[in-house]
Amino acid sequence: MNNSTARRALIGATWLTAGGYISFALNFGANILLARLLFPQDFGLFALIASVVEILLLPAGLSFSQGIIQMAGEPEIEDTAYRMTLRLGAVLGLIGVVSAVVMWSWRGPAVGILLLAVFGVRLITTLSYVYSAQLEREFRYRGLSALRAVGAAASVAAASLLAWSGAGVWSLVAREGVAILVTYAGVRRLTGWRYAGRTNPQTAQRLVRFAVRMLATRIFEVANYRADILLVGAIAGTVALGFYDRARLLAELGYYAVSFAAVQVAFPLYARFQDDPARVAASFGLIHYFLIRAMAPVMLVMVVLPRELLAFLFGPRWEPAAGAMRWLAGYALCLPILDNVKVLLTGVGRLNDVVRIKIVQVLTILPALILFVPRWGIDGAAAAATLSAAVGLAAAYGALRRYLPAFSLHTYLRPALAAAAAAGLVVVGRTGVPDVVLLALLPLAYLAVLAALERGQLLHNARRLWPMGRFSEGPAV
Repeated sequence: MNNSTARRALIGATWLTAGGYISFALNFGANILLARLLFPQDFGLFALIASVVEILLLPAGLSFSQGIIQMAGEPEIEDTAYRMTLRLGAVLGLIGVVSAVVMWSWRGPAVGILLLAVFGVRLITTLSYVYSAQLEREFRYRGLSALRAVGAAASVAAASLLAWSGAGVWSLVAREGVAILVTYAGVRRLTGWRYAGRTNPQTAQRLVRFAVRMLATRIFEVANYRADILLVGAIAGTVALGFYDRARLLAELGYYAVSFAAVQVAFPLYARFQDDPARVAASFGLIHYFLIRAMAPVMLVMVVLPRELLAFLFGPRWEPAAGAMRWLAGYALCLPILDNVKVLLTGVGRLNDVVRIKIVQVLTILPALILFVPRWGIDGAAAAATLSAAVGLAAAYGALRRYLPAFSLHTYLRPALAAAAAAGLVVVGRTGVPDVVLLALLPLAYLAVLAALERGQLLHNARRLWPMGRFSEGPAV
């Protein structure tokens, strides 16, 4: 890895993380506000419609835009990917209109229009990815991060204003739509690239082969990620789904917080050095190390203090989601770690392994949901989601060992000991302590114990993330 590339990657990670955390903070605040202005059925209805739209948009999983990163050296890759995306978008648009008409006749005009609106704004993302992929490929995250922060601020303002005025579920639609439109307009300007129509038939053929494997991955990913939403909505109704949706949101907050570097920067980095396993292994090792240590306190709070966290953030009326949230703690831990392994395998071209992981997850979650949800409701759905994530992570580690034989799981030991010690301290001494103090004390106790156990290793690895004097001898990140 040369000096210039390493610096771009690290500077990109810095900008992406800074901009990502601004967006994260804005969206987190919006979630708290909207949970107090809207009702469970609003979140449940939006989650159900969004899941239906995601299934209808499955062909978008061809992800021609990802080829711009993974196949960077192919001639006319940008124009070819854009033209193929336009054609795909036209087909998807027709599917959206037909689906909205069907929904209109089945559930009424309000639901039909809602589906069409969500479908339309999400369809725009298929085009915006062609532009943003070019920025990510070159690690140009400074403008991209600022743009996403602006989009988040605008979407939060729009959603909050509409929710305050009584718009209900439409405030959630506006939140998503404003963010997508701002991002699309911005990435077009940032890249300075315009479609010139210079497509390459050979590139198109290779892009199709790459995209078909990406689609297979996407199909199983959506089936795994949305099956619980659809089944809870169909069996338990939109009110129960609203509670489950907010519990899963909190379970995924940690993932969103770390995904900027662990996914968006990691993918082009792994792809750039896919022919150098040593560099990939060094990069992955550091990211994996910090992911485990960052997600352990998230899991800890969800297991020990789920009711307190829900009441503190969203208010007392959301406490019925506490049981599901406790079951989702394992999901919260596994999700970002699993995603990073899949990003690595995708970046180095091992898409067949990613597909196999997804198949394993789908074959785990579908029967679990069928068995658990009718009997235990949202708690059963949460248990099924955690089971699928854990089984998927085990399968991912198996695939990873075939690519990186030296990979080891020993890095889990000290965070596990620190989490157990912190949980014991809080459980024993929680009597009479205010909830907000407990919520702060638990992660602080974990960090204190972990710092004592690591004996400088934490600081050493943190220093390895920063540019080194001789990049050719250091890790990839």
